[in-house]
Amino acid sequence: MGDSGGGITDGDQKLKRGRFPWFSLDGTPHKPYIIGIGGGSASGKTSVANIIIKELGVPWVVLVQMDSFYKSLTKEQIEQAYQNNYNFDHPDSFDFDILEETLKNLKDGVQVDVPVYDFNTHSRLKDTSTSIYGANIVIFEGIFALHDPKVRALMDLMLFVDTDSDVRLARRLRRDIAERGRDIHGVLSQYKKYVKPAFDDYIYPTMKHADVIVPRGSDNVAAISVITQHIIREMDARDLSLRSQLLKMNYPKEKPASVALLDANPEVSSMLLLLQDKSLDKSDFAFNVDRLSRLVVERGLVEYEMSQEANVDRVLKLHQKMCAVEVTRTKGPSMLNGLTQVLNHLPVGSIMLVQTRDVTSPKPSSEDSPTSLLAKEVAEIELHHMNLPKDIKDRVVIITDVTTSTGAAAMMAVRVVLDHGVKEKNIIFLSLVATAHGLHVLTNAFPAVKIATAEVVSEMDGFRRISEIGHFGDRSFC
Repeated sequence: MGDSGGGITDGDQKLKRGRFPWFSLDGTPHKPYIIGIGGGSASGKTSVANIIIKELGVPWVVLVQMDSFYKSLTKEQIEQAYQNNYNFDHPDSFDFDILEETLKNLKDGVQVDVPVYDFNTHSRLKDTSTSIYGANIVIFEGIFALHDPKVRALMDLMLFVDTDSDVRLARRLRRDIAERGRDIHGVLSQYKKYVKPAFDDYIYPTMKHADVIVPRGSDNVAAISVITQHIIREMDARDLSLRSQLLKMNYPKEKPASVALLDANPEVSSMLLLLQDKSLDKSDFAFNVDRLSRLVVERGLVEYEMSQEANVDRVLKLHQKMCAVEVTRTKGPSMLNGLTQVLNHLPVGSIMLVQTRDVTSPKPSSEDSPTSLLAKEVAEIELHHMNLPKDIKDRVVIITDVTTSTGAAAMMAVRVVLDHGVKEKNIIFLSLVATAHGLHVLTNAFPAVKIATAEVVSEMDGFRRISEIGHFGDRSFC
């Protein structure tokens, strides 16, 4: 299994290229484009896949190899394998159930764990897997990639690499001797006994399912170029932009009824005004962000606890199951200090979202509506970095984002958490300042998410205020 500029794995991963929104206005993920590449052993399937990836030149392409789904052998079968008497080229050697489940989950956009197969021990490595999340294009290659009808049903494009048998044998000799520690006599014996018959009986017949046959494999530059152009046209037909679509939506100026709002008492109003004061020094700014964050966290917790009809004992248990995920930008303030002051010893993760270009706040004109002004101030959001708790799917997740404007970043953060197995009802989203527009976007897409904020703005000045607070937060990094 390979990762070619695309899916990110669990742990602290920073991407060379960001991922554009992969979901619709209603929050449902777009289905990735899945390409299946079949063909005989050593026919050049991986080479064709890598050339396609290179020519596409797009981020978020994942290469999954069928070798990862070999079944672990019994002790008796391992002894047979060491004597070159086990048939690795028969369909029964592969776990098609796990393979189908993995590709289906990738198709659904959720995180998957791909097993790691060790050819030296002829078994899957225990407690070891490759976790993959996020792909706009999935390329799956293997000798039986086109064999199983359930697997074929998941594919958007099926290719068969047809290479001369003598060429395949020469390549297999080089690969098995150099990479898998086999001897030449064993490889030749296995080829005659298992590999060639399996190709004739099981692999070659799958050619009839292919949409495109690629003679000579990676040497067929013209065929691969045509295939690549077809994939590009298919992807271009899928509009993955989000903010431009969000800005066309007309929502009420009032906040959604389900959003919890801090009482507009003098203390809260004073803190909100101070956050807009550009003369406020860095320490006072951070102090007020923390104060306001604590209040928003407490308000969000109350909303969630009420939805769970929790008593005191249950509240304590709920808090033990919680974790935090902070939405971070390249610069800006954070709600994390305030949150951890309320909930100690909380596992914390992060999601870094970056705008595609720098933006500047335009000067308003009398013709500017809130929506038109917002459209001038923002750019598309990309996912660049993700570090989530390993057991996040079993937790209640508190997502914090200082400001919410269009709702695009909030949707992306919630979508990432959902894609890692968290239930929508177990997500709490917290923000200091939000537009009514952005809150409606979020509640329409994810109605079960609990939301709390300190202030909701709906007028033109409010959109500018969000931008000013965000840019003012840059001082915390000076």
